Amino acid sequence: METKMAAPLEGVDRGWAWMVLAACFLSNVMNAYFTYAAGVLNVALLAKFNENVAFTALVGSVFASLLSLTGPISSSLVTTTNCRVTHLIGSALVFIGFSASYFVTSLNVLLVTYGICAGSGTGLVAASILIKLGYSFDRYQGIAVGVAVAGSGLGMFLSGPLTQFLLDTYSLNGAFLFLGGLSTQGFVFAIIMRPCGRELLEKAKRDESNTGGFFNSFDFSIIRNTTFMVVLFSNVLWNLSYSILLVHLTNFAVTEGSTPAEGAWLITMIGVGSIFNRILTGLSLGKKHGLDPLLMQFGFLGLSGLITVIFPLFSGTYKGQCVFAVIFGFHSGGMITLITPLVVHLAGVSQVAAGVGGMYLSSGIGGIIGPPLAGAIYDSWETYEYTFYLAGALFILAAFFVLISAIWRNELEEEVEHLDIKESNILGGSALFLAGSMSHLADGASPSIARRTMGHSKHSLLLDDVLRTSHVSIHRCEFHKAEAEEG
Repeated sequence: METKMAAPLEGVDRGWAWMVLAACFLSNVMNAYFTYAAGVLNVALLAKFNENVAFTALVGSVFASLLSLTGPISSSLVTTTNCRVTHLIGSALVFIGFSASYFVTSLNVLLVTYGICAGSGTGLVAASILIKLGYSFDRYQGIAVGVAVAGSGLGMFLSGPLTQFLLDTYSLNGAFLFLGGLSTQGFVFAIIMRPCGRELLEKAKRDESNTGGFFNSFDFSIIRNTTFMVVLFSNVLWNLSYSILLVHLTNFAVTEGSTPAEGAWLITMIGVGSIFNRILTGLSLGKKHGLDPLLMQFGFLGLSGLITVIFPLFSGTYKGQCVFAVIFGFHSGGMITLITPLVVHLAGVSQVAAGVGGMYLSSGIGGIIGPPLAGAIYDSWETYEYTFYLAGALFILAAFFVLISAIWRNELEEEVEHLDIKESNILGGSALFLAGSMSHLADGASPSIARRTMGHSKHSLLLDDVLRTSHVSIHRCEFHKAEAEEG
């Protein structure tokens, strides 16, 4: 039993885990640089190909949204292989996509090389990073995620001026070639991300229960988690808004009288605010005295929506644009930091791969809709004001759904707390079932196995949540007990 409990501790919160954190941080810097460069590249694409705003924005939209839309594929790939292999495959796709874009002279072909190929690669890389952090850290998970995603803020900080420099010096095609060369650093980061004890243990459990191959490796049982599904819908809404700002903010600044270089610096200013917010958010999370991630997400979304709605009122000057960029960056950066903590909080470590995959998929759905929709609005009205009103309103609506999720979660916790074992219909009047199920869970069985022991029940949805909560709690108790014994 001691060996079984100690196995997940290997490489968790100690030793090589800190090397993994460094690799995740640097990989996030590079991946975020690629993603947030889309807005600056969009201006160059408009100038070179002279297509309408909506279609040109589609290229950057596909690239940015595939970072998220590949979530289920990424999580399935992690499940069937591991985080390191997934990161390697993603880095290879980014390299091929950017390098091939150097030779492209058509916007349609660029949609394939830059948009689809490179975009899919960034998605595999991003998901593998967050899943890896979920495996490599437990006690320090909030801090680790905060530090790692602060790398995204640094990448955003660098993306504006560096991309504009590449465009001015080497032209659009030369910039793509440079990005292709830079992406090869991803192979180095992937090598560092060797599997830890917990990752190997979870993979062994999944291999025992999954026999259907790659496409059956995604844990679809997570869709029964109603609070998590509401958060996923909120994710669609706020990423729709976020993608509008990501792709169109630079061009909006240009239409308001700023130069392309000044517009590019706005992305950098968002990155400055984002770095501080991501680190502070990570430090605010914790197992005992940390802040509630759902309520933090509610606050970030609401404040981001408010500043976005009023932005057109003071966007006529460059100073006003800079003020918006810094304030928006400071409030929006934490939303990305909370992805892994929200998954662990609502679904548990055993479903971290499926949860992160679902979060990324919902982000991608919003991300691929936002920029073309904003471009179509601009083509119709010849102003970006209405697009920012829409983006702000959707941020606020997303905050409302997160609040609903928090309320439902609290109600569920109260039901579990007051559950009477002797009289509960869930247990069919038998306290022995619960004791037996908890024994199965303590021995490593999944909640679904314990549920099948009972059979079907009209209360199966609540039972899923009870068993999942118990499974996560038992896992954490064993983890900390073994950690204390080692200490």
